[in-house]
Amino acid sequence: MADDSSRLLRLTHQVEHDGLPPGLFTARVLERGDREVRRDGWATSARELPALGERLFRSSAEGGESVLFEADDVLIQINLYSGHVYFTAAAASAEAIDALVERLRADLPAPDPSSAHEVTVTFWTYSPNGPMPSWRSIAVPSWEEIRENYSTETRAGLDRLMSGWQPAHGGQLVLWHGVAGTGKTFGLRALAWEWRD
Repeated sequence: MADDSSRLLRLTHQVEHDGLPPGLFTARVLERGDREVRRDGWATSARELPALGERLFRSSAEGGESVLFEADDVLIQINLYSGHVYFTAAAASAEAIDALVERLRADLPAPDPSSAHEVTVTFWTYSPNGPMPSWRSIAVPSWEEIRENYSTETRAGLDRLMSGWQPAHGGQLVLWHGVAGTGKTFGLRALAWEWRD
């Protein structure tokens, strides 16, 4: 059965340079008549995108790129910026997208923090385009490496926090205070390592 949805919808875009890939993606999805669209993303240790198929368009900026590919009947707009990959894929079936996502997970693996004793941290900034995340891996110590640097009372409190502590339903606030030079930053880094899972 012919699908006339692409004829019923007319798009007008006011597009700047960084808006070209999603605008082209949307136009191609309507042209192709795709019925499945999926978005996903994750932190990755990869520093460049793999060749996924026919490259239709590429936009690059400092620290990353956005590419529009057609690969095995899947249209994909994929972005790699600041150690994070995110994409939007469209195809006639979910199975075609599943196969491509499996390949992407293999080609763009998540960082292995245990190998370098690092954790990936998300930093949020507010820009003219709204909240924007960036990701950075930071070196962290284990709690066992630094726990003897703290007083007995502080160490006992941090021991409870480092292992076995679970936040209440909906989250919980931990207020950490002290004068400069007392180990707050290193303690937080150790907490990031202990809570890496």
